[in-house]
Amino acid sequence: MRAWLRWQDWTPLTVGVATVSSGVCSPVWGLCVAGVLCVVLAVANLAWPWMTVLEWVQAAIAAAVVGLAWFPGPTPVLRISVCQS
Repeated sequence: MRAWLRWQDWTPLTVGVATVSSGVCSPVWGLCVAGVLCVVLAVANLAWPWMTVLEWVQAAIAAAVVGLAWFPGPTPVLRISVCQS
């Protein structure tokens, strides 16, 4: 395995960036945190592809992102979003 060349390691990086950008427009702050963690772990996985534990942690973060879709956000009074007009 050569570092920085596997497309399987680049995919979590792009998904993490997309999660961070969607978390900015969402009242659920956990999306931004999970996206940043996903990006950091993806870069670490690109640098050290032999560390398979990083892939398991990425899978757990992906499950958390799916679970955050049903996590209730803050109350409507405190809901401030960059994307709302």
